[in-house]
Amino acid sequence: MTLLAAGAFSTARAEDKLPPGDQHADWLKRPTSNDLMAVWPHNASKTGSGGKATISCKISTRGLLTDCVVVSESPAGAGFGAAAVAISSQFQMKPEIRGGQPVESSVRIPINFPPFSLPSGPVETHPVLPVAMLLAAPSYAQVAAAYPAKAREKAVGGRVSMTCDVGHAGQVKGCVTLTEEPGWLGFGAAARSLAPDFLAPATLGDGTSTRDAVLQISVTFVTDMLKPDAVPVIGKPVWIAAPTGAQFSAAMPKGGVAVGTIRVTLDCAIIAGGHVSDCKVASENPPDKGFGASALAVAPYVQVSVWTPEGLPTVGARLRVPFRYEFGPPPPPPAPKP
Repeated sequence: MTLLAAGAFSTARAEDKLPPGDQHADWLKRPTSNDLMAVWPHNASKTGSGGKATISCKISTRGLLTDCVVVSESPAGAGFGAAAVAISSQFQMKPEIRGGQPVESSVRIPINFPPFSLPSGPVETHPVLPVAMLLAAPSYAQVAAAYPAKAREKAVGGRVSMTCDVGHAGQVKGCVTLTEEPGWLGFGAAARSLAPDFLAPATLGDGTSTRDAVLQISVTFVTDMLKPDAVPVIGKPVWIAAPTGAQFSAAMPKGGVAVGTIRVTLDCAIIAGGHVSDCKVASENPPDKGFGASALAVAPYVQVSVWTPEGLPTVGARLRVPFRYEFGPPPPPPAPKP
């Protein structure tokens, strides 16, 4: 089964001449046809229909795909674009090397979902839940504690992708390793040992049960976890909730009229459920206008995913939360009375 079209990388062109030691991003390991079937759009899987999609992603310095978006899909609206984004967490890549160092780069990946013949008899399909829907996940400290001993001794990082089932109450169970890199240091077993700490919602927004749904979870073990004083690396969490306009208005500084753009950045701890706490004003421009306090007041309404698409925990780490306030020009002065 062909998953990925030839010449997938827009960054890898044969005519590009790179200095010695540099290299384009390239494949390390691709998903299998079974991985693809796990994300096949529900309606298309009932008929064996196929499709195509192209996604655009960033490749991190660790070779992880982030910020994937759908560039095109065919047939339109059939769900193959979303399926391609869902399976992107299973891609393992070599990062681009420039000046002898890994750098972030971008890539376009075309993915082919070829039609298939349905088996005789009823076909059982299971929806795939995105990891951003997780209600709970292992904390940074729990992942660090699960770091396999052999890899710890060698100070080697690793990445695992696994597929798991969702139970009647949202518990995650029956995890099976899909990919494990490197494959001889115990990363697969370590990732599976964390499964009981994941929790999916028991129902969807429409009340449908998630029982027997599928979760494809990546778990990344970074060597920074071996350093007791290192700042936790969490990748890019998904924003789940933000303050509403009414909440912003209620927290606005009293008195005076603001003009132009005002930026505030908070430094916050991520706690259970992806909420933030212990926030401090990291920057405020312009200062002394009261917007730092305003941002602190609405911080409790911020929520991020408890697990990132790169396979990293967020709970137990700190997060920079940016706020931007936009105000128009001041109103004109009243016309003089005749």
